[in-house]
Amino acid sequence: MDQQIRFLRDTMEVADLERYLHAYKAKFPFTREGSVGHQVRGWTAWHRHITLAMLALALLAGIAATQPPNTNDERIPLTLPEIRRLLTALILTTTHPTTDILRWSDWRRRHQRRSQP
Repeated sequence: MDQQIRFLRDTMEVADLERYLHAYKAKFPFTREGSVGHQVRGWTAWHRHITLAMLALALLAGIAATQPPNTNDERIPLTLPEIRRLLTALILTTTHPTTDILRWSDWRRRHQRRSQP
């Protein structure tokens, strides 16, 4: 923040700088402790969030590790981001049929394989 203020101070008019700082303070109100309002507020909330994130990553890694060996060289194996995307699309999306979601994943993995050297 100090570097931004120094850069702005050197490059902007004083009136422009005051307007910018007023808009910045309105967008990111500071709390008593001096932290930005959207930052973590306590240990318990942070601990729960990190625990759930690590659990989700462990679940994705477990799914990726239990894949059968890929005998078909036409597609790349399922990656963690692709598994996450598939689970999200299959569980949370009701607008697309399951076959369309699986076809799209198959198409992406085939084209990713083609793009690899």
